[in-house]
Amino acid sequence: MEQVISRYRVMEPIAVLGLLMTAQLACSQISWNSLATPTATLSDFSAAQTGSAPQSAAGGGFACFGTMDKGVTCLSADGWKTYTHENSGLTNDGIQDMKACPDGRIYAGTYLDLAVFDGSAWQSIAIADEKYRGADYVACAPDGGIWTGSSKGIDRYDNGQWISFPVEDYDSGEYPGLIYGLAVAPDGTLWVANARSVSAYDGTRWTEYKKGDGFEDEISPQGLAVDSRNRVWVVDWTKVYLFEDGRWTSRKMEGFFVPYSVMVDPLDRLWLNTIGKGIQVYDGSVWKGLTFAEGKIDSNGVRMTAFDKSGRTWLAMTYGINVISEKSFVHFRMDNSGLADNDIVAVAVVGEGPALPQEEKKQPGSISGRILRAGKPIAHADIELCVESALATDPGASPCSSQPYMQQATTDAEGYFSVAELRVGYYILMVNLSGDWLTLEAFGNRRILVEEARETDLGKVEV
Repeated sequence: MEQVISRYRVMEPIAVLGLLMTAQLACSQISWNSLATPTATLSDFSAAQTGSAPQSAAGGGFACFGTMDKGVTCLSADGWKTYTHENSGLTNDGIQDMKACPDGRIYAGTYLDLAVFDGSAWQSIAIADEKYRGADYVACAPDGGIWTGSSKGIDRYDNGQWISFPVEDYDSGEYPGLIYGLAVAPDGTLWVANARSVSAYDGTRWTEYKKGDGFEDEISPQGLAVDSRNRVWVVDWTKVYLFEDGRWTSRKMEGFFVPYSVMVDPLDRLWLNTIGKGIQVYDGSVWKGLTFAEGKIDSNGVRMTAFDKSGRTWLAMTYGINVISEKSFVHFRMDNSGLADNDIVAVAVVGEGPALPQEEKKQPGSISGRILRAGKPIAHADIELCVESALATDPGASPCSSQPYMQQATTDAEGYFSVAELRVGYYILMVNLSGDWLTLEAFGNRRILVEEARETDLGKVEV
């Protein structure tokens, strides 16, 4: 088998990202009214609240974890199970968003449709009765309706019927149709974060807030959430905006960060799930950060959070799942659980959530191959195996050095290499040629699967 190494130079984008992340370092000092970030403890990130069920009560629900192209893995009293288009009612394995709704079911937006899970089986629902209309975002309405959003418009599903709103109904700004957040307030108002505005639908008409009409300056929303008091939180690159009592206020953040998503927990705390800098949580007075660098979570790439009724917080990360309680956290990965992928894009938890199973002990595997250029072996080249994208993590001395797990090797005089004792999971192969780190593109997929107790032979890897 012959693989091809991309001629994409990784170190140059990493250098650019380094500037981004250097600025983003201030995220650990993001403040509202210039308050420095204090040291955080696990209890600061538990969703527990007065009167909530204790953690021991967990087990009355289930949790699901969506992936980019490996379907959905769910955890219930029956253990781990992965659902794909081949073994379930899913019609597409690419998940965009997931929400646990008041009816006790999980709704997932896929690249092709809306999928619904009742704890045992998936059902596909064509959005707006179109066969190939996917959903970038999903939101649950308090009256039982389900909202979806994509570049094609906003749609509401209720009692088997769809109501659709074209983009021009709610977005008159630059880049119409780009959505960066969708949420429903307790009063039933739908809120949408657009590329240059925020729109609200009260059940009768749309109201659009933008520069000169609600905002003093142009905005670039990167996330939106609504709390239990009907307050709307919007985050862009440099500010946090709050809509309360009919008006918008803003606070400038001390630094720059890239959010994956914005959520609100049961205590009305704002959660910023970021690329490369873990989590930042605002509790109404101060911000607190939880990062891999501090050894408190197992990845700095946190895509989404979910909160169960037993007081636990679930993190969907670029390297597995963390489940946080007031006293501890657990890290599930492909090598110690039934997860189908370590790169989790969405998480949703129903009820009290499932009881956590014991960690599995899977035997490690290995990767081997031969690095060539123009048919000739590349001798003594440094190799790294990353578990996360090198462009989505804090740059270190080398592409994988700041990641939660990595392995290194060097080719021999004939270009051969072998890396043993690798955790089960997907890897990205990086090769250093005269100071330029190159990344493997195996048939268009940069990730290499290592299976339990098996060797993955890449064969000839042509640079």
